[in-house]
Amino acid sequence: TQGFRDVPFIQRGNRRFHFNSRWVKPQPLIERSNAFEVLERIDCDGNVVTPLDMASVAKVADAIAAKPEIKAISLCFLFSYINPEHEIAARDYLASRFPHLPISISYDVLPKWKEYERASTTIADAYVKPIVTDQLG
Repeated sequence: TQGFRDVPFIQRGNRRFHFNSRWVKPQPLIERSNAFEVLERIDCDGNVVTPLDMASVAKVADAIAAKPEIKAISLCFLFSYINPEHEIAARDYLASRFPHLPISISYDVLPKWKEYERASTTIADAYVKPIVTDQLG
C-alpha cells in the first residue's frame, strides 16, 4: 500500500524494551531497496477507498525484473486481512509475470490485525520458500 513501505523497517511503535537503551532492533529479512509500494487503499472496514492501480503493480513488476537477486515475492497490503481482493489481484498479476518465483501474500500467511506482524511473517514465509523448494526438489 502506498505510504506503508517502511512497515518492516520501522516495526512497532510500542516496543517491549522501550526504555532499554541496549536493546537492538531486529534486522529485517529484506533490504529497503527491495520494498515497493502500489497505489491502492482499503479502509479498516474492508471498503475499497482507492482501487488497485494495476499500472503501479506493473511498475513494481518491472522493478523486480530488473533485480535478478530477488528469489521470492512477499505482499502485504493495508487491511488485506479484512478484504484481500487487492492482494489477490496483485499476486495473480505477479505470478503471470514471474511463474518461477514463489509469492506469499499476508492474507494467506497471517490474516490478522497488526501490520508489522503480518508483513514480517509474510516476508519470512517468502524468504524460506526458495530454500525449502530447493531442499525438497
